[in-house]
Amino acid sequence: MNLIKNKVKVISLLILLSATIFPLSSIGKALDEWKKYPYKPNGTKIVFPKDEGSHHTDPSVTMEWWYTNFTLNDSSGKSYSVMICFFKPVIGISLRLFNISTSDNNKIYTATKIGFLASKEGSLDITHTNASSLDHFYVKKEKDGTLIPFNYVLDVHGKQNTSVHLEMEPIKPPFIVGENGYVQVGQSGHSWYYSLTRMKTTGTIQIGGKKIKVEGIGWMDHQWGPFMVSPVPLMQKDSYEWFSVQLDNGEEYMVSNIFDKNNRLQKHKGFGGLGWMLSDSSTGSTVDFQLKRLAFWKPPTSDYYSIKWQILEPVRKVNLIITPDFKNQLIPLPNIPLGKFYFWEGSCAVEGTVAGKKVKGKAFAELVHKFKKPQLQLKLPLTKEKLQGKIKISWSVQNPDDGNPLKYRLFYRKKDKEFKLLTDNIDKDYYLWDTTNLKNGEYSIKLVAFSVDEVIYGMTSSKLILIQNENL
Repeated sequence: MNLIKNKVKVISLLILLSATIFPLSSIGKALDEWKKYPYKPNGTKIVFPKDEGSHHTDPSVTMEWWYTNFTLNDSSGKSYSVMICFFKPVIGISLRLFNISTSDNNKIYTATKIGFLASKEGSLDITHTNASSLDHFYVKKEKDGTLIPFNYVLDVHGKQNTSVHLEMEPIKPPFIVGENGYVQVGQSGHSWYYSLTRMKTTGTIQIGGKKIKVEGIGWMDHQWGPFMVSPVPLMQKDSYEWFSVQLDNGEEYMVSNIFDKNNRLQKHKGFGGLGWMLSDSSTGSTVDFQLKRLAFWKPPTSDYYSIKWQILEPVRKVNLIITPDFKNQLIPLPNIPLGKFYFWEGSCAVEGTVAGKKVKGKAFAELVHKFKKPQLQLKLPLTKEKLQGKIKISWSVQNPDDGNPLKYRLFYRKKDKEFKLLTDNIDKDYYLWDTTNLKNGEYSIKLVAFSVDEVIYGMTSSKLILIQNENL
């Protein structure tokens, strides 16, 4: 009994001591610090509200954008997704992206516009004037003109009486991407980067002239700095695949892979990574993760896109499957002298496990990287040689892509006969062909390389080779 009383005294003393050293009021103040302007997170030079605004007077900033995506529902439970992005003007002209998709008809309404961006420094207040509308994205204010931290209003208009009016209220503080908010973007430069990963969103959307009340959650990215990325191939130094993930357990993940010009993935800082903000707003990041592409899709306009993914991260035991709500969520860019270009941006469903617990959620994927049919070269002994016994067949891929690990299938046939399967589903770049029991004569080899779902494939065939085994 005395032992129990002594333990109670010790625990009481520890509670009193902790309250003295770390008063509860100061803990609450630290947690709420981000809800007041000005706010400067630890470890970064980013300051709010100053860096929510434009950086157009900084000569080092070659690219800047304000990006948002939303997962919304109406009163009947019907779901909608919205993506909007404003870009810093280039030669005085600014691009604005806007699309809405609906769950009932798998249709996307896109309205890419060229116009003029007026942006203020010191806080978020941008307007985009184009041929059909005046769009506005800004921080809300109190009646006396005081800014309400991280509370935004977004008014955007598209074509065919399509528009949104959305009001956003943050649930979590800004996520400072990387260790200090200044991140390398592959070989394309560097970017200041923060996100608001979970915002309560309410408002109306209009499709075909019909206004619909909606509510849900939003995500916002703001990037600026000396970098340049583009879906136009001739302007690319890198290409990328990027994902924002919002789970029903209150966690958010940002995932990106940056491909260099040779379609290689480099597993170190500056070429993508996986970052997270947990339900308690704690954050972290790693480059030790896998993004497996489980399926591919070829639009009529271009090469292939990846179209289903698995994310694996060993420390937090993340295992998530991301599946697009529907395949064709292509976003067109305005016509330019180089041609017509698109990228893929769309809403996705998420399910899987984190630390062994089942989770579900929503995601957005942005795909600039595209995949090509493999170009193959067979390497066989000289066709004039008489071959016998075990023959080494090897090959190379002239346009390898780290994002699409290939499997191979080999066929053979005697001259003028049908091809027969020799071996299947191998991941090496060579095969020892035992010809011992083949009849003497001229043969050819066909090689097929294919993606995990066999949607992407390439093939090549050899010239005739002479096989002559002495015992036949």
